Amino acid sequence: MEPYSLKSLERLERSLLNNEALSLLDICSLLELYQIYPESAKPDIVCKVLLLSIMHLPKPDLKACIHLLTERIQNDDNVSRIIQLANYLETTRFSDFWAHASSCNHLLTSVPGFFAAVRENILILLGITFQRIQKDVLANYLNLDGPLLDALVKEKGFASVLVPSGQLIVLPKNENNQMVVKRTQEVIRMEQVAPVLRSVTVGFY
Repeated sequence: MEPYSLKSLERLERSLLNNEALSLLDICSLLELYQIYPESAKPDIVCKVLLLSIMHLPKPDLKACIHLLTERIQNDDNVSRIIQLANYLETTRFSDFWAHASSCNHLLTSVPGFFAAVRENILILLGITFQRIQKDVLANYLNLDGPLLDALVKEKGFASVLVPSGQLIVLPKNENNQMVVKRTQEVIRMEQVAPVLRSVTVGFY
């Protein structure tokens, strides 16, 4: 790649618009070029970069990209909306994510596979914390219900259990969501047990 050239900038932009796969290095190079040629920076391209980075969560791509954005680009309405959406995901505020996603749905749908990748990331995060989750709660977190949710549960091979409070979805066990029995060892000082020992040794010679 020709370093810091408009020709390189245009090539990377075309690749993004054509939904071609780009490495994190290429994406960071594009954002660095926007820093050098701020008049050429395109908010719609930056939005696409951020959405692609969100698809790679929990990898650190997103933070690397945001760090390279100029203040002017970060203040763009669509860019700031996407950064806020990313924050909802990273802080596990899934309901807020879906509630606000409609405000930039035209941007989200422009990236093939975006919603599927987001739901996959949500499932990963839920799997770290839970072994079982209420089906209606899962539906809310994934913004899916009815046949669509049932299809996803079947595709993932999740089991379901009926309980008085409703239906539970059983998430796969992993090293993060297992119950760990903590064993604590208390140190007992001699002065604490001395009175007891004296009382039980009275009369013994």
